[in-house]
Amino acid sequence: MQQLIAIVEARAAHRLPAGDRRRFGLEHPEARIIVNGQLFSFGMVNDITREQYVMAGDAVYAVHPGYGAALPLGAVQMASRQLFGADESPGRIALRSFAVEQRDGRWTLAPATEDLSQDDFIRWVEEWRLASALRVEPRSATRARDEIRIQLKNGAEFTISVLSREPELVLARSDETLQYRFGAELAKRLLSPPAPADK
Repeated sequence: MQQLIAIVEARAAHRLPAGDRRRFGLEHPEARIIVNGQLFSFGMVNDITREQYVMAGDAVYAVHPGYGAALPLGAVQMASRQLFGADESPGRIALRSFAVEQRDGRWTLAPATEDLSQDDFIRWVEEWRLASALRVEPRSATRARDEIRIQLKNGAEFTISVLSREPELVLARSDETLQYRFGAELAKRLLSPPAPADK
């Protein structure tokens, strides 16, 4: 997003009339973006000045080619690699064989298997909340092997489909059209119950 904002704030070396779009490689632009209702069309890079022509409104501007090069190839590249949003905090995470839930300010595990401190629970929940995928992709047609039920502290609920466990953990939220790929080590920690720090 910062790269897109930088495009809007870019200062152009030259302002030219947009009469002959073909001259600037704008008849069929390489890329188009719309920011706050303003269309920016990216044309060719001038071989001599090494500036790229960008049309905004009724004018063409010559800007550094780094702005065009920084554009994502698709919307998925702009998606966060984190499974949870910055404003989302899990209150309950229920897998097939166990559930971790916060009740009256204390975390609990059902079924309870060993003596866990609140720090053990917080570490495990934070690992879920802050988990960052190796990459994010459009959701595939792969059937879910399992489901994880999530309830956020604000009351919102959704499920996370487990599409694959190996060689990578692939998860997909029911409220999105994306899938998240995580490394195998993180997969073991996320799909296992909380454990004391020394284990």
